[in-house]
Amino acid sequence: MEAVAVTDRGLIRARNEDSYYINDQKALFVLCDGMGGHKAGNVASQLAVKVISGEYESGAAASIPDALQEAIQKANLSIWTTGNSNFDYKDMGTTAVVATISSRNGELVMNIANVGDSRLYLIREDRIRQVTIDHTVAEQMRSQGVLTGEEAIHSPFNHVLTRALGTHKDVYADIFEEPLVSGDLVLMCSDGLSDMLSEQDLLQISREEKNIDRLSQLYLHAALEKGGHDNITLIIIAA
Repeated sequence: MEAVAVTDRGLIRARNEDSYYINDQKALFVLCDGMGGHKAGNVASQLAVKVISGEYESGAAASIPDALQEAIQKANLSIWTTGNSNFDYKDMGTTAVVATISSRNGELVMNIANVGDSRLYLIREDRIRQVTIDHTVAEQMRSQGVLTGEEAIHSPFNHVLTRALGTHKDVYADIFEEPLVSGDLVLMCSDGLSDMLSEQDLLQISREEKNIDRLSQLYLHAALEKGGHDNITLIIIAA
């Protein structure tokens, strides 16, 4: 298993409010996107990465899903408490997508937790699938049949989050489990990438380059060429 990450401020934002963490030995991967338009989004994302990684790596939960959930909840409480005790950090928040890979009965299994609209995609056998579900008003409207998938993409509610770390005292992460097979690519990213590149774009670029270091740079440059409107952060894992 190999992993690589890249992050960039983009072409518009004054600072990079994304954060990420990779622990190859623990097969733990964390990506957080500080909430744009709020104070100290970079502080929130950095705090989330620190607490999630620390809690997960030192935790004693009965199961991986429980450990992920507990780490997310502790990070949320830490951000919420910090934001409510320091005026400069008031209303800060962040998304979080976390993945960990383990072996079960000789097979690789990936457990994922997410809050917000940072995403995890699985690329397998020339197909791409978004595993996580965006916590946005537009996605909620799409799931209720109010919007089509295409309408949701272009909706002004596409970045109105229904769930994030630090905005409320309590939060609950969505938890997913996916088996992995040799040749799989896992792509975790902030919306600075997914806003600029469609699933078809992501898949097409993955067809052109099999080296994940070069692939990560191709993704970044493609997003910048399309405008780079936000911070861009991505992690690629090759099973």
